[in-house]
Amino acid sequence: MGDSVRKYLQILLLFNKYGLMRWMEHRVDFILRVIPSSLGVFALIGGVLVVFNNINTIVGWNKNEVILLTGVFYLVGGIYFSMFIQNVSRINSYINNGSLDLLLTKPMNSLFTVSFFNGVNWGEATGLIAGLIITPIAIVGLGINISILRVVGFLIMILSAVVLAYAVWTITMTTSFWLGRIRGLHEVFISLFQINKYPIGIFGEGLRKILLSIIPLGFMTYVPTKFLLGDFGWEWVLFSVVAAVVFLLVTIKFWNLGLKAYSSASS
Repeated sequence: MGDSVRKYLQILLLFNKYGLMRWMEHRVDFILRVIPSSLGVFALIGGVLVVFNNINTIVGWNKNEVILLTGVFYLVGGIYFSMFIQNVSRINSYINNGSLDLLLTKPMNSLFTVSFFNGVNWGEATGLIAGLIITPIAIVGLGINISILRVVGFLIMILSAVVLAYAVWTITMTTSFWLGRIRGLHEVFISLFQINKYPIGIFGEGLRKILLSIIPLGFMTYVPTKFLLGDFGWEWVLFSVVAAVVFLLVTIKFWNLGLKAYSSASS
């Protein structure tokens, strides 16, 4: 077990080493990705400030609480999209252009390979940096004291949120085994993830229940934010971890089911 984990960690480091080398070869492309991402951050924060110039609260959330939610949105999105946007998003093309045939010959787990093969997308790190800046600023603005223990619980929830995001997106992309080539399939989850910018209280009760169960987007930003604010107790940390584990296991099962239905592009 220990040797296997060490092996996969070494492979992961190699994937990211070569991925970083590719980014260094295309520095202009890196800059062109960072600029619009940065502008997007300023636009979202600017939009929040404009809205709260006219009102005091939105469904019970004040300005600094919404800014905190925005910071958490960028924390989760920055980590997740940096790691997976140039990996999971390509599953549909891997399956339909024959690239998966080559990846399946690698002496490692196929889901691990498609998930990490192209390394980290450093152009998406802008979101993570924004989250690391916005989140503490919002906490200071709220004037709340947060214990080290609660910060640890929050970080566990952020990790769980990243795992949940990975699971939901991978399940979506794995449908390619049966649906075939669908242009823009990877955009489905990216569009859904944008819901995390908003307090889920703005949605109807039925949709709120879905966002905390079937499609667990609520666990990605809303629940960690409410926990950090002290509105949710430690049971929500447990709920987040359990949800992440369950959805990850479902993802693995669904991927293996898809492999059984796969017909090699070279056959």
